[in-house]
Amino acid sequence: MSENEVITNDVKLKPKKKFYKKWWFWGIITTVVLLIVILSNSSPYPSDLIDLPKDAYIQQSQVFDYDSINRNPSEYNKKLAVFTGEVIQVLRDGDDLQMRVNVTLVGEDGLFPYYTDTVYVFYKISDGVNVLEGDIITMYGELRELQEYTSTLGVKISIPRMFVKYIIIEE
Repeated sequence: MSENEVITNDVKLKPKKKFYKKWWFWGIITTVVLLIVILSNSSPYPSDLIDLPKDAYIQQSQVFDYDSINRNPSEYNKKLAVFTGEVIQVLRDGDDLQMRVNVTLVGEDGLFPYYTDTVYVFYKISDGVNVLEGDIITMYGELRELQEYTSTLGVKISIPRMFVKYIIIEE
């Protein structure tokens, strides 16, 4: 019998390891630390966004065709763009907004005009401009590669992504 074993009713028991010496304890600690690091560095905003004075930013923003951006996103990557459209979804986290905005006006001359063709937008609220679903807005921002997400039906969707710096609420 070794000196670490204890005999109780003729049964040999090994002393229990302290919880901090068990493999699962360190697995949990490692997972928690990794999650903290990932979440603290998970800003959706790229560090190399174009920074210009407001007037120059707005003047350099161009109108682009939605289908062209969607078909060849790398050609429009890091270009300043302007779109007018209807906000169809807003996800809010403090002053950070993620929105889906329809940017192509259809039936402008008809009885029921509506917007189609969705752009995924990231926007930090500034100048007191608080955007709500249903707003018609003009937005100035920088295009980036496509945004991919999964719909509620489980379908993968890819749409143009834009980091917006300035918004004007039209209606």
